[in-house]
Amino acid sequence: LMEILRSLRTHWSWLLGSSSISLSPATVSRGAHLRFLKILVSLIPLAILFVLGAQAAGQNGEKPSLRVGALPKQSVKLDGVLSEPAWATADSITNLVTIEPDEGGVPAGQTIVKVLGNSKEIIIGAVCHDPDPARIVSFSKARDAELDNEDHLTIVLDTFQDGRTGYVFAVNPSGARFDALVSPQGGEVNSDWDAVWEASTSRDNGGWSAEIRIPIQSLRFKRGLSSWGLNVQRRV
Repeated sequence: LMEILRSLRTHWSWLLGSSSISLSPATVSRGAHLRFLKILVSLIPLAILFVLGAQAAGQNGEKPSLRVGALPKQSVKLDGVLSEPAWATADSITNLVTIEPDEGGVPAGQTIVKVLGNSKEIIIGAVCHDPDPARIVSFSKARDAELDNEDHLTIVLDTFQDGRTGYVFAVNPSGARFDALVSPQGGEVNSDWDAVWEASTSRDNGGWSAEIRIPIQSLRFKRGLSSWGLNVQRRV
């Protein structure tokens, strides 16, 4: 699991004392990424899954970068709609690719992921376009419900850069939340772990969107690190 995580990590460079936080995603191996998803969140094989694609890397193998936008003092209204000016100016992850059923394919609906942050919290925003919103599957309402059989977005954070531990945050279009802790023993996911965090979603005729607020105090992390690991997954 350590080697798999190391090959997939997206790096967050934190400047906690300033008004901006930068993020730099590393090159991703799609083959390894598929193994990582199966180990980490046990996603069912029939799902259409989007992940941060290998083509995110530059032509010279350079790591692409995503600068996290500064979170305004008045923060963001958590309504699932990325309507605040800070979202409009924040950089985006847009080049997710399918890994199931067709590995490396172009999704029918684009997924856009952005991040805002400051020294107290991070907010992850996602716009999940869907060419046929009427067919979105979302029925769970309870906390920590199994979301494998419905549309959802999953964020995984590796805040120690050790390739062995991590935090899992997932939300479906109905706003049902799932969180878990990846233990260093065998990469098992402990869903009994419950953190303080929020999520809100919104649906329209173009698909659905989500905003996820995670207080820094809800996470343990190794001080002095200049980067965190990030994995983004979407099931349709």
